[in-house]
Amino acid sequence: MALTSGTKLGPYEILSPLGAGSMGEVYRARDSKLGREVALKVLPEAFAQDAQRMARFQREAQVLASLNHTNIASIYGLEDSGRIHALVMELVEGPTLAERIGAYARAGTVLKPAPIGAAPIPLDESLHIARQIAEALEAAHEKGIIHRDLKPANIKITPDGTVKVLDFGLAKALDAESSASNISNSPTMTAAATHAGMILGTAAYMSPEQAKGKTVDRRTDIWAYGCVLYEMLTGTRSFDGETVSDVLAAVIRAEPDWATLPAGTPPRIRDLIRRCLLKDPKQRLRDIGEARIAIDETLDGTPDVAKGASSTGGSPRQEEVGGVKPPLHRALPWAIAVGSLLLAAALALMLLSRHNVPAERMQFTIPVQGEVSHLALSADGRMLAFVAREEASGSDMLYFERLGSPPASLLAGTEGASYPFWSPDDAYLGFFANGKLQKVAVSGGRPQVLASASHGRGGTWGSRGVIIYSPEAAGPLWQVKSGGSNAAPLTDKIFLPPEQSHRWPVFLPDGNHFLFWSGNFGARAGEGKNGAYLSSLEATEKKFLVPADSNPGYSDGHLYFMDQRKSLMAVPFNIEEGKVDGEPIVVSDRVTYQPGVSYGVFTIGGKDAVVYNTSTGSVLSVLTWYDRAGKELGRVSEPGVMANPSLSPDGKYAVVDIADLKNSNVELWMENLDAQTSSRFTFAHGEEVTGAWSRDGKLIAYRTNVSGKPGIMIKSAAGLEPPKTIYAIQSGDDIMPTSWSTDDKEIL
Repeated sequence: MALTSGTKLGPYEILSPLGAGSMGEVYRARDSKLGREVALKVLPEAFAQDAQRMARFQREAQVLASLNHTNIASIYGLEDSGRIHALVMELVEGPTLAERIGAYARAGTVLKPAPIGAAPIPLDESLHIARQIAEALEAAHEKGIIHRDLKPANIKITPDGTVKVLDFGLAKALDAESSASNISNSPTMTAAATHAGMILGTAAYMSPEQAKGKTVDRRTDIWAYGCVLYEMLTGTRSFDGETVSDVLAAVIRAEPDWATLPAGTPPRIRDLIRRCLLKDPKQRLRDIGEARIAIDETLDGTPDVAKGASSTGGSPRQEEVGGVKPPLHRALPWAIAVGSLLLAAALALMLLSRHNVPAERMQFTIPVQGEVSHLALSADGRMLAFVAREEASGSDMLYFERLGSPPASLLAGTEGASYPFWSPDDAYLGFFANGKLQKVAVSGGRPQVLASASHGRGGTWGSRGVIIYSPEAAGPLWQVKSGGSNAAPLTDKIFLPPEQSHRWPVFLPDGNHFLFWSGNFGARAGEGKNGAYLSSLEATEKKFLVPADSNPGYSDGHLYFMDQRKSLMAVPFNIEEGKVDGEPIVVSDRVTYQPGVSYGVFTIGGKDAVVYNTSTGSVLSVLTWYDRAGKELGRVSEPGVMANPSLSPDGKYAVVDIADLKNSNVELWMENLDAQTSSRFTFAHGEEVTGAWSRDGKLIAYRTNVSGKPGIMIKSAAGLEPPKTIYAIQSGDDIMPTSWSTDDKEIL
């Protein structure tokens, strides 16, 4: 029903129409009570006459009205005037972002919607707009509210440059009863059924899971955000077509034309858009706050990490401005990002340490389900071994493939595999599984047990037929003949307090000298001698090379490691003199890192060939409820690098280890499961982990390791009293509290 000027709805007087929105007609109106102008969105008549849907809508609208943010258009309330129901909203002056994009195509002309082939918005302005959109989404997501219909037509820019996101959450509010299995139930698809351009526009920003009719969460907003940012920078939609079906097919199967991004687009922004537009939501950017941070760093002039080309799949030379090759410090070694089924992307660049060569690029898929975790590149750089979940057994198993040439081959009998490494002739793979160090021929056959290794932390196979390995989470390295005989400690004589672990050994080409990581997990950043060391099979001395927080690697005159910032670094290494010979450069700041074991998911082989996993930057997880049949019931916390959740006896709280990668810190956090809030429980710098509740729920025991002083502590669950040490651990050992006795007098 069209409303004319002067029509009154309660205290609101219609002044003029503003347009037909995707979910109703919108009018400018005057609020006679408060003396201000507002926007009235008149709900479709059929919808308003459905009492049940209106009741649900009112409940949703109350939640949406709680949003109070500079970059979100406010909802003031609902107005019911008999047959007409309207949503009262903040009146936002200025063009929509769709009109703004079009305005650059035809100066002085406002276009609705933005035309195909419109000119892009300049980079600096695009980033300022994108930052404000990210802030709006971040504020809403923190309250558990998802937009579901983010697109340029739902974003306005006020005369003073403030961005306002409109229609927040209305897609869900208006469609509270629709089936998630049918996208035609989307209110933007049904309410705008007579506006073909509007339907096309809506489809162009749908995430793949939305287009398939699956359940959506905030990662759908992140996808749409990537589409919007791409469109601002290019003037074209990331996914388009002549019909809705064509658009949705492109969303599900196609990739944006990355070459369309302007040549001057910073690598960090290219990478941000790519991560937003990963089709598998599990691999997509996890939190819109990461987008805000990336944009802030770009606007502040924080240098991008060294990248000879972007990871967005564009042309090999698109990082070169004006045809100038990237300087040496920005060239990467072969760097290949690997992930899960159909979403693995590879970025490969040749780095000859003293030559500035053109960048090369390759892209391939790792054809397996789930996360690709532990990697091993053969000595010639042609074969990649990795660990991934095998679908039938549900177990982590060992795979290998010729680099970038699927399919991958599954090695039978390797259930539970971790941390593979190649033999010098590339005929065998060593690995850890089921408390044993084992080897298996890549040509097939049953694995052979070589030695005991309850918690293997890396191995290396030398040209002299010796394998060096770390059998435990704490302690020195061991050695064993490649046939499985003469297992014995190797670095025990050079294993000295406050060291807790020697791990991640790597043989150098002579088959005698080797690199390894040594560290104290409780040391502060920069404290002590956590880092990469050099020793030999005589193991009478060790030489500190460089501070490091991860496994080392070596190839063709370069030592690789992850630093305290968790960036993958490369530094020239004089192998004859056994010393670092130059300044380190950044290879990548997006390498997956596992803080609990000080392991970076990268591997070295060939002529400075580096393969690394960039699926998340770190292994993220989220506390999730399941029933006994395995059905997911709900999620508790924000995603983080976390482990070892423990429920209180009454089921109302959980403590969980959460890592702060920036500060090399792991602390216990308390999750209030009823209130859906979290708070930090321990505060010392170092590792305080594995909380165990007393039977009465009043105390929590946990393992601490601060400044090299490990122990077991107990603390009031209410957090009101300082913790107390009840057991001091001898250096080099490790111990974790598991549970309390029924009378709370003893701890297992």
